[in-house]
Amino acid sequence: MFIGFTPLFGIKTLLSLGVAYLLRCNPIAAVIAVSLHDVVTPLWPVLLRMEYDIGFWVLSNPHHFPPKMEMHHIHVGEMLKWTTFFNVGLPLLIGSLFLAAPAALFFYFVLLAILKARHSRK
Repeated sequence: MFIGFTPLFGIKTLLSLGVAYLLRCNPIAAVIAVSLHDVVTPLWPVLLRMEYDIGFWVLSNPHHFPPKMEMHHIHVGEMLKWTTFFNVGLPLLIGSLFLAAPAALFFYFVLLAILKARHSRK
C-alpha cells in the first residue's frame, strides 16, 4: 500500500514485486495491495496536489507553501525537461511519503485485525 501512494505510475507493480522478493513476502499480496490503491483514482488530482504541497513545504527553506498553480503558461516541451523533475517531481515524491506512511500503517492494522478475527473463527 505504501508504494501505491508514490507518483511512480509506470513501475509501482514492479517495485512492489521487488520489495516483496527482498523482504521474502507473498508477491501476489504485494501486487494486490499496490493495485488496491487504484480505488482512489477519482481523487488523484486532490492527492497529487496535497503531495506536491507537502513536498514543496518540506523542501523549501524557509518553509512556505507553493504559489497557486496556473495552467496557461505550461508547455508540453517544458514538461519533458530534467529540470521539471526537480521542480515538480521531487516535491511530489517527498510529499507522497508523508501520505503513504500513515496509510500503510492504517491498512496494516486493519488487515491484522481482519486476519486475527478470521483465525479465531477457525
